[in-house]
Amino acid sequence: NAHNFPLDLAAIDVPSING
Repeated sequence: NAHNFPLDLAAIDVPSING
């Protein structure tokens, strides 16, 4: 999940804090 702000912990590509 490169769209997430922290490290890829869940391997789910969803928009997170950093979008």
